[in-house]
Amino acid sequence: RELAWRCSVQLARNSTMLRMQLAVALGMALLMGLAFFSVSTDAAGFQNKAGAMQITLVLFSFGGVSMLPAVASEWAIVWREWHAGFYPAWLYALIKLSVEVCVLRLLPSILFGSIFYALMGLRRELSAFFLFQLTLALANATAGLYCSAIGTALPAAPGAAALLAVVTMLISTTLSGLELNLQTLPPSLSWLPRLSFCSYAFEVLLTTELDGTTVLVEIPGAPPVRLGAQVLLDIFGLSSSRTVPDVAALCGFVIGSFCLNCLVVAVKLHRLLPRLQRAVAGAVCGRRAAGGGASLPALGGPSIVVHEGELEKRASAVTTAAGGAAAAGSVAAARAEVDQLTAELAQARAVLESLRGMGSSGTAGQHDLLHEAAKAAVACGVDGCRIDMAYDREVCRI
Repeated sequence: RELAWRCSVQLARNSTMLRMQLAVALGMALLMGLAFFSVSTDAAGFQNKAGAMQITLVLFSFGGVSMLPAVASEWAIVWREWHAGFYPAWLYALIKLSVEVCVLRLLPSILFGSIFYALMGLRRELSAFFLFQLTLALANATAGLYCSAIGTALPAAPGAAALLAVVTMLISTTLSGLELNLQTLPPSLSWLPRLSFCSYAFEVLLTTELDGTTVLVEIPGAPPVRLGAQVLLDIFGLSSSRTVPDVAALCGFVIGSFCLNCLVVAVKLHRLLPRLQRAVAGAVCGRRAAGGGASLPALGGPSIVVHEGELEKRASAVTTAAGGAAAAGSVAAARAEVDQLTAELAQARAVLESLRGMGSSGTAGQHDLLHEAAKAAVACGVDGCRIDMAYDREVCRI
């Protein structure tokens, strides 16, 4: 509950994105509503309806790119709070994205759908209107969650994340069934439309509007002919009989994308932990070797498993330097060195947590260790986390 409250307060304090989303939804609803105002029931009207549904899906699919930094923007806070045991990774992702989806994805889609539906003059039935809004909301949420998962997976490369998100949305909208006739796909690619949420959404939106209607087709030199809309829908491979499975598939996409985000957050956090541990252990061993055996200041805190690979390297180096004649004695000295370093690293198990807690009373040795740990972490390629050194309020990105 506290986490949900904090996410809501953060969203209220930084309301620029919400205002922009609502402004874009309102502006596009008016523009598209006037462009497709009171669409007719002839062949041109059929084309306008199909095009309007496709443009709507394109608008909200690419609008989902705005959710790329939904989790990545708070990566440093998430790391510290998760590492301190405040909450599991999946719970944070679930609550954070639920708030973002409800406010930044559902509200704009409801506003857009209410205005656009009325101006375009679509079917005047309450059930059709609610199905339109439901389909639009599910597709909008899925697009945003997909983009959020991509942004979380690539927090240190926003350009690459944006490119991947745009390509993903482009493929999804292309496979909706308007630009590309899905029935003409080669057998080896016939499974692709099943992975596109836009293909399910487009079928629901268009078939709900045209189900049971006729389309006036006028051919020069021939009398006008009224065709059942299903005849034209068959050309696109669409059917109103699949409405319920399509809506269920969209719900599955939303649930699956939530799970994907939770999985990405959990994997990123658990993969980051050993890299940070190795970085700090390397900094400690390097300082130990350069300082001629100076001991590490004692630090308290929660227990973290420390890798001892650097300790074994130190022991091997000591053994090699001893010489062949004194090899036996050097092995014993190396073993003693390993034991001593193991004891020192046991005191440094909470370095990452203690870095933020060190105040101006910290010794010069502690301050040097902080800088060495940060440098070593950078050398190891650790990204997406920060060590807040409170003694001078400096935030080192590692």
